[in-house]
Amino acid sequence: MTVTVCLAAVALLAAACGSSSSSGSPSGSGSTTSAASAGVAYAKAQLAKYGAAPAAVSAPGPALKDEASLKGKAVWFIPLGIDIPYFAAVTAGAQAAAKAAGVDMHVCDGNLNPSTITTCMNQAVTSGAGGVIADGYTPGFVQPAVNSLAAHHIPLVDADHAQGGGNDTFAYLGNNSYLQSQLAADWIIANSDGKADILAIENTEDPVTSSFILKGGIPQFTQHCPGCKITVVKTTAEQLNLLPAAVDTALVQHPGIDYAFPEFDEDVGATIGGLQQSPVGKHVKISSATALLPDLQRIKDGSWQYADAGNNPAFVGWAGLDQLMRMMLKMPPVNNEWVPVRVFDSSNVGSVSLTTGAFQSGAWYGDTTYQQMFEKLWQG
Repeated sequence: MTVTVCLAAVALLAAACGSSSSSGSPSGSGSTTSAASAGVAYAKAQLAKYGAAPAAVSAPGPALKDEASLKGKAVWFIPLGIDIPYFAAVTAGAQAAAKAAGVDMHVCDGNLNPSTITTCMNQAVTSGAGGVIADGYTPGFVQPAVNSLAAHHIPLVDADHAQGGGNDTFAYLGNNSYLQSQLAADWIIANSDGKADILAIENTEDPVTSSFILKGGIPQFTQHCPGCKITVVKTTAEQLNLLPAAVDTALVQHPGIDYAFPEFDEDVGATIGGLQQSPVGKHVKISSATALLPDLQRIKDGSWQYADAGNNPAFVGWAGLDQLMRMMLKMPPVNNEWVPVRVFDSSNVGSVSLTTGAFQSGAWYGDTTYQQMFEKLWQG
């Protein structure tokens, strides 16, 4: 696979790209062809497996012990920003879970600002919170506030993380983010028959956000698509206004690009802006991850976007509270809460209700029996 990387392309739009040599060779053309066929077959199998509505999930761990002691306890939920539809849906799920569990949940909007998140955490300390769930950011960005929570023996869950597990003071809630990115890549591999020329958009807010594509989608291409080429441009949420020009520049330098692979759906709109600017952009197909409502609507309409992979946001809210209550009871946190993941394209997008309510409820990912599963665990 040939890989081309534009370092800091968002800030330096005219920066030249370097290219590594292809991993294939004339003497190995037979094995390369065989590997490409195997990669396409693998990608199609993954799409078939994860295109269907996920089956009912298994209990992530044992039932809670002495759960009655948590009734009326105050827990704080601090999302990155409620204005972001995904985090609004996770927040709604967490609130529904808290009501079912009989705990008092206080939501404090981080408003995309480390200073605001710090204030929220400090208020949780002064109010005597029983625990805190942080969703959508690296707690290290507000380390003094995190240290204060620890000093006051207030457990913290880092939700929507790439990994799970931890201890009864600090634990993660994994969201299968690598799998989401892999499935978005699988669609490109399958649709291109293993011959895609890809523009990947890496979101570099912090190492965790970058890791979704660097440990998910890009290794998927490397392992399963020896005939694919990749050009990478980098952006952040604050620099999305510069992304259209970066996309246009990449297409000028690499006019053969026929697929775009934004790391998150939040990058798709700006990516489309760049494709529209370019005289060669209209033939580019987009596959992304997060599965937000506007993106699935684009898939249904056949407008720019053709595939998207995501996880059930409401489930993340329930699972986040489950993880936190285990910590509050001094039980070991679980390593995997089995957050459901699904990939959407033209083959299944017509089977789901493209409404805000269906997105927020998690109905796109099958039935809601997981709620009863959690409630049963919480009843001891």
